[in-house]
Amino acid sequence: MNHSLRISSPAERDWYSDDTKKALVPLVKEIDSHNKKVDIHEEARARVESGDIESISSKDLFEGPASNTYRFDLYGKALELCNKVKEFSQLHVADHKKRHNEIVDQLESWQVRIREELTKLGYVEETLHQGHRQSVNLFYRMHPEVVKLLLLEQSFKHPDYPSGGNRAVLIDGMNRLRKQCLAT
Repeated sequence: MNHSLRISSPAERDWYSDDTKKALVPLVKEIDSHNKKVDIHEEARARVESGDIESISSKDLFEGPASNTYRFDLYGKALELCNKVKEFSQLHVADHKKRHNEIVDQLESWQVRIREELTKLGYVEETLHQGHRQSVNLFYRMHPEVVKLLLLEQSFKHPDYPSGGNRAVLIDGMNRLRKQCLAT
């Protein structure tokens, strides 16, 4: 149940634009701060649950970091951070698509460059047998730089969407906590 309070920080990628990097820094700091509060809450709850009943004060149970009030506030902050990570993911996807387009452009320039070199060697597309044209047109794919770009292009073909956490689990936890508090 406690794992749902943690928010995953998006990792910085080397292909991020300056705006995305600027947006990432405060988001990661805010998420780290929240996750530290979750750690404090978990430690306090473990201390209250396993401690000697005579050594626990009412303040520990109802006002401190082990309290349901503190936990409810953590759920609210976690939802807020999920929304911020979702907003950040739009920047991430835009940079991802931009990087993919750059790779595709590099592949096309390599294709043109190698095709020009083949033309200089005497390969004229019109004089080639129909079956050989495709082979000559794909010849550029054997160049080591192109092979690297093709692998990069495959990894950038479909964007990944950073997610801070599962909103449904957070909302379910908040609802459970609300029902628990209203039942007493």
